[in-house]
Amino acid sequence: MEEIRNWLEKSPYSRFLGMRLESIDETGARIALPYKDENSNPGKALHGGCAASLGSVCGHAVARAALGPDTGPWHTVQMQLNYLELWSGECTWHGVCVVNGNARTPDLSKATLLPQPRV
Repeated sequence: MEEIRNWLEKSPYSRFLGMRLESIDETGARIALPYKDENSNPGKALHGGCAASLGSVCGHAVARAALGPDTGPWHTVQMQLNYLELWSGECTWHGVCVVNGNARTPDLSKATLLPQPRV
């Protein structure tokens, strides 16, 4: 799984956003997106594009873990986001993707962005 960590943390896009891989296996991933003003709307709310990017990158990481790094590249074909609540201020965001199929055809249909307030 170290190669997935390197892929994510050395990606210019992931680095720009500040993403950090916290855990990964073939069934799910947890990727932190710490608060940065550059990722926020006025009022310190996480920009929706950053939230969407976190979900997409998380899905790609799980695909790499489940199918092997040589099976890519992977692309996000469709994504639907439901913004149920505004989160603002200092918090760290986590994308958690869970594989809902099997290792041959993973269904990465669920990604949850969980705010974690700073202590």
